[in-house]
Amino acid sequence: ASATPAAHSLISDLFPPASRATALSIYALGIPAGSMIGNLAGAFSNLYFLAKRMQKNEFIGTAAWLFLITNLVKLPLHIFIWETISWESLLINLKLLPGIFLGLYTGVRVVKIIRDQFYRKMILVLTAIGALLILLR
Repeated sequence: ASATPAAHSLISDLFPPASRATALSIYALGIPAGSMIGNLAGAFSNLYFLAKRMQKNEFIGTAAWLFLITNLVKLPLHIFIWETISWESLLINLKLLPGIFLGLYTGVRVVKIIRDQFYRKMILVLTAIGALLILLR
């Protein structure tokens, strides 16, 4: 949000009035298009991991690393550009730590119970539901 006025000024300087609206429209599509690509990337990575015939624990571990690396790359943008991370939001997150640890503990216990075949089917069904929800939005 903080870069938008500068971007609009640069676009206005670089494009003549006849094509300026198109250039500004393409710029404005960046956030929703990026969000859509991000949502689709999860589904594609799920299908890729299934095609590689990864076992349940390998699948979960690889997806967790992918999620961590993706979010670490976005972290500077959240702090310095989008300003969505502040001291106030960090304090809220600190208060939620017990819930995170409870979720981690519960998740590890549940994953041990789920059989590999069921897990693969569950991922396919949930990925299909997610794809349908994206299409229907």
